[in-house]
Amino acid sequence: MWARAGVVVLASGVLGGCGKIKDLQEDIRGLTDSTVLTATILGIAPPEDPSIDVSGTDLESGTTVQLAVLDADSSAANGDMVPVPSVEASVLGNGVGAVPLTFDGALYATESVPYVAGEVWTLKASLEDGTEASLNLELPPAVNVDVPTEHAVGTEIVLDLTGQGFHAVVVFVTDVATGEQTFAEAPITGDELVDVFTADDFVGIVQIPGSSFPTPSVYAVGVGGVVHHGDDAVDGANTELSGGVAGTLRVFSVSTLPTP
Repeated sequence: MWARAGVVVLASGVLGGCGKIKDLQEDIRGLTDSTVLTATILGIAPPEDPSIDVSGTDLESGTTVQLAVLDADSSAANGDMVPVPSVEASVLGNGVGAVPLTFDGALYATESVPYVAGEVWTLKASLEDGTEASLNLELPPAVNVDVPTEHAVGTEIVLDLTGQGFHAVVVFVTDVATGEQTFAEAPITGDELVDVFTADDFVGIVQIPGSSFPTPSVYAVGVGGVVHHGDDAVDGANTELSGGVAGTLRVFSVSTLPTP
């Protein structure tokens, strides 16, 4: 459920279709603010090796901002929280100004902003009753990792993110020749996103399995660390169910081709 061709974690992962969220939803229904905001901001930097072409793949560079505006007091037939459609939503940041988010039937989103590490962006929803709800997300820097440019087919790559302050990691491997994604690791289910939203621990050692590099080829390896919202990030919305994550991917070139 991460979107630029399958990379960005969809805020709709927290629509309510998981056990932890439904338990919370039942506990708070009718007792607290029913507006729920969930958001993701994920940047993808251009490849560090400009000779590889990732256009049209899941690692094409850009930044995706997604915001779900939900009603915790309403449920669809499957128990999911219902998106609120009549909202003016935007993302605000010093480096981008105020950018409107477009509703697609489930999410408010844009891909027209550059990622600005170190800034705090505000995702804001102006509701029909005249109230506003907002969520602040700090945009962390890119990971500091060493990824080999040459590698053996079928062998794993081990990365060390210890001490970098990330609550979760996003890793994608794509065969540049075929465009096929050979590996993906990201918070996908609602329960996984709740775990990230509430994480106190930080990411350490990350393993990319050898099966990610099945044949001699050139692979684009995207690695990103994400952080969750701070303690005081939510305003005008339910603080138990609302949350968000932000981060950016570096894209490396790894060749498993035989050396001359």
